[in-house]
Amino acid sequence: MSKSLLILPLLLICLFAKRAFATLELTMINKGETVNVESKERTAFSAGETIKVDSGVVWIEQENHVPIIVYEANSNSKLNVQAPKIEEALYKQKQVQIDAEISEVLLKYSAIQRNIKTRRIDDAVKDITQLRTKFPNVAFLDFLEASVAVVKGDSEKAKSLLKRGLVSHPDFEEGKKLLQQLERRE
Repeated sequence: MSKSLLILPLLLICLFAKRAFATLELTMINKGETVNVESKERTAFSAGETIKVDSGVVWIEQENHVPIIVYEANSNSKLNVQAPKIEEALYKQKQVQIDAEISEVLLKYSAIQRNIKTRRIDDAVKDITQLRTKFPNVAFLDFLEASVAVVKGDSEKAKSLLKRGLVSHPDFEEGKKLLQQLERRE
């Protein structure tokens, strides 16, 4: 099983009862099978079929869909059940993760730029180090680190970092301009 499937959450259908567990009718949009968690009894169902869950905890499996677990239902509850497809759930989960990481990088990037402009170099270096640790393949950090080196007066290190950054981002005009300025100073 792939790593990404291990982090996929189960869908839970929990209808908390004020009275004892009773019959629950589930109309299944896709074919699959139920598994009674206690007895391990498996029962197949067709797409569009209404299944009745009378007791216990039930696991619902549908090919290429996120599994569902059902427990504790109100009497005579009726639900249409359509679990999301695994690839859709993974995509949504991955997109949330990507958005969070991009936000983190952009916020730190802005903070680093502010710290460089205000000559708070130690803070800028600390933030760059944190980003490099968490995102070691973000080559664009070379440009920020080169800016720090310029402020510190270490033009050799700045040129080296700019050249390395331009390998990954050859069209970054600001990096090219800064490198040209440093090379003209020689």
